[in-house]
Amino acid sequence: MKSLRGTKSLDIIFAGTQNRKSLGFAEASLVFDNSDGALPIEYTEVTVTRKIYRSGETGYYINKVPCRLKDVLELFMDTGIGKDGYSIIGQGKIDEILSNKSEDRRNIFEEAAGIVKYRTRKQESEKKLERTQKGRSRENERIRELTAKIREREIVGCALLLDRLAHCVPEAVSLSALTLAPLTEKVKSGKLPQTDSGIVLLEGETLQPVQINRFCERLAAESFCKEVRLTGMKQIKESKNYRFEIEVELKRRENG
Repeated sequence: MKSLRGTKSLDIIFAGTQNRKSLGFAEASLVFDNSDGALPIEYTEVTVTRKIYRSGETGYYINKVPCRLKDVLELFMDTGIGKDGYSIIGQGKIDEILSNKSEDRRNIFEEAAGIVKYRTRKQESEKKLERTQKGRSRENERIRELTAKIREREIVGCALLLDRLAHCVPEAVSLSALTLAPLTEKVKSGKLPQTDSGIVLLEGETLQPVQINRFCERLAAESFCKEVRLTGMKQIKESKNYRFEIEVELKRRENG
């Protein structure tokens, strides 16, 4: 009988003879009486088929419907039927069971008790959860990298903006305050402050009102500026200086 055994699964495919052509696949089917509902499927007769193709591909079928090997294994879980089941015990299997480690014997008892299915599903859920957590960690790391790059660009952008603003200030004008992205509303407890990143507020003083107009003109000529608004100006009696407030609306940068 050893001469009928093959070294690999492809050996069971008919190789042909002088009178008959070789076949491209081989298949084997097992038919089970499921009238007692032992198998978790709504058929009184269940046929499980495996096809092996000469290309090396394998197909599994339950009642002629294509399925995965996983589906076949789950169908027979906790039934005692299977490669490691206890329904069919080969020669020397009992001695092997008795001499096995306690962990191996426990697997057999779990199979008999009908809890292998739940243990397997638990393990699959744990693996899926682990993959999800790893994926989330990678996404969080990516977010941190992008956030760092964005902050770096924002810092560089702010430095360039401040440099250009400084070049626009006339010698006769003294700036007292500069606010980037001012608050759009009063900060409320428990809520993040709302700011407008497209606005710059400038405050300062000068003895000559014409210098304020010159300042506004210089700002308006800059490439970063969309609009310049003089929102306030009044003369201080004590110093005779003119205090002003200017709002600069920045051009929105295109994405990328």
